[in-house]
Order: sequence, then structure tokens, then C-alpha cells
Amino acid sequence: MIFIISFCYVLLRYVVFGSVSVAQIPVYLTNKSISLSAVIFLLIAAQRFKSNNRESGASWGKAALSTSLLHILLSLSIFSESYYDKLFSEAKLTWQGEMMILSGVMAIFLFIQSKRDTISEYRCRIFCLLASAAIGSHLFFMGYSGWFTPDTWYGGMPPVSLVSFLVCVLAVVHYLFPAKETIQQDKNNSIDLHDFNQR
Repeated sequence: MIFIISFCYVLLRYVVFGSVSVAQIPVYLTNKSISLSAVIFLLIAAQRFKSNNRESGASWGKAALSTSLLHILLSLSIFSESYYDKLFSEAKLTWQGEMMILSGVMAIFLFIQSKRDTISEYRCRIFCLLASAAIGSHLFFMGYSGWFTPDTWYGGMPPVSLVSFLVCVLAVVHYLFPAKETIQQDKNNSIDLHDFNQR
């Protein structure tokens, strides 16, 4: 359902109100829908963790990681100046383009680290927090140039990069300020680990 809603938003903005050809639906526009879905999955995972529903949070986190990997594969298949002209200058990436790639790679690395079986719940949350922030940076460098000119937005609809960025900000807030029960559990785990090391 989340993907369907994302896909409808993308079609409405870029095809109905915009100038993107329907020929670009299979990869370019579907990729935008997948990326938007991924950050929404991330937000749901963060909300579940904050409400101390860790199993559900882990499931949504895996969904976010899986869709992010799919987004990477599709992006690599079309990554060129003809598709992402704002990120290139004289056939080379601009500094914004390089920062976008760096932050995206860091986000995936941090997410993968958060899914290790041996990692503590506290460190998992920290990795997810940092990954969310990295995704936000990835989105910022990708599309910030078009965020502050609403008169150019297709149909008055915000760019997908801006919508996704705001969703990431919410995810960061959830990870940054967990529920009191989560904070207490983190303290208890820290105490238990300290007692174990003292033996």
C-alpha cells in the first residue's frame, strides 16, 4: 500500500503535472517511488522502536534496507548526466554530486551494521540514527536546489526528495528521543555489561 501511494504521487507530480515521459515509468519514476517508500519504511521502523515494539521495528527496518538496495541498483542503471544533470558539470560530478554519493554509501554501510546479529539494541538504535541522518544528507545534496522555488513545483507538489527529507527528519527525531522505557532498558543493559566486565 505504501509503495502504491508513493507511486501514485510520483505519477501525478512528474507525468500528469510535469513533463516526464511515460516511457520513463519503468525505471526512473519507479525508482523515485521505491526511494520514497524506503524512507517511509524507515520512519515506521523508528516509530516502532520508539514505542518499544522492537520486533516490528526490526521488520520495518529490513524492509527499508531491502528497498534501499533496490533503489541503489536502479539508480546505478541510469546514473548519467542526461538523467541527473544538476549533479554534473563538464562531464564530472559536482561537489554536491560527490557528497550525495558519499552520504548514500555511508547510509547503507550504517544500516548494514545495525542489522548484525551480535550488536546490542542500544548500538542498533545509534546506527539507525546515524543512517537516517546520512540518508537525509543524501537527499539534501541531491535535491535542495529545487526545494526553495515552490513556483516551479509541478502542480504545486513538493519534490520527492523534499518529502523524503522531511520523513527522514522525523525518523531522526524518533531515534534521537526514544521512549522512556527504551532509555531505561539501555541503562540496564549498560549496567549489566559493566557488572559482567567486573567479574
